[in-house]
Amino acid sequence: MYKSILILPDQHVQHNQNLRRFDALGNLIDQRRPDYVVNMGDMGEFQCLYGISGKRSWTFKEETEIEVESDLCEISIAHNKLFGVYKKTCEKARKNRKKLKPLRRVLCYGNHDIRALLFYKFNQNKTNRKIDELFDPRDFYDEIYAYQVPVEIEGILFSHNFVNGTSTASTVDTIAKLAAGSAVGAHSHKGECSLSYNAVGRPTFALQPGWFYDPEDPRPDWVGAQGGGSWWNGVTYLHGVDGSGYFDPEFIGINRLLKEYS
Repeated sequence: MYKSILILPDQHVQHNQNLRRFDALGNLIDQRRPDYVVNMGDMGEFQCLYGISGKRSWTFKEETEIEVESDLCEISIAHNKLFGVYKKTCEKARKNRKKLKPLRRVLCYGNHDIRALLFYKFNQNKTNRKIDELFDPRDFYDEIYAYQVPVEIEGILFSHNFVNGTSTASTVDTIAKLAAGSAVGAHSHKGECSLSYNAVGRPTFALQPGWFYDPEDPRPDWVGAQGGGSWWNGVTYLHGVDGSGYFDPEFIGINRLLKEYS
């Protein structure tokens, strides 16, 4: 039986953003009822934590903690919008003793998400707060995968980032090569898709799903004056997922999403 997968690319939520895109996407989920929703990570921007690595931390400042907390609270609000409508539909179905097709929700952590995790890890003796008190992904996702740990779903590998040593896979060709099969990788924000077949006709798809940003919000500082020219802004819906690596991608741009599902 063919499956469907909704891919949510990098979101870079900040405390001063418009979250209407999550309302629209929540309506899409409720109306279309995909088999899977895969969040590719980078849920938050965490601009104040730029440059963190596993080898060092920042000098702890209260204003930094306040900004991180604000971003995490916005991420939590965004997720309540994302899955809220579907949750109400499920509750109504239970009351009416009806069965709904199960929705498998999968999260692949991104490098921006790791910044917040490391912030609380490095500063656990300087703050009384815990990251799960502000946003707990276990409230929204059935499966959660660490940064750069791929998960296979219906014959397709998903990971926020595919790497070869220290080199990041920046094109669909390198993603397909590193995954040795059909794969979806985010991180670059590019919107690209490729399809090839081997000698016996086995398909290999590679996809970069872009990012998910409100067109009326100012872009983050790191984007730059000319940044984003090749970045796809929207979500991708995979139809006809056959378990062997094939799918039919539908690109739903942000403007179309807001118009049809708001």
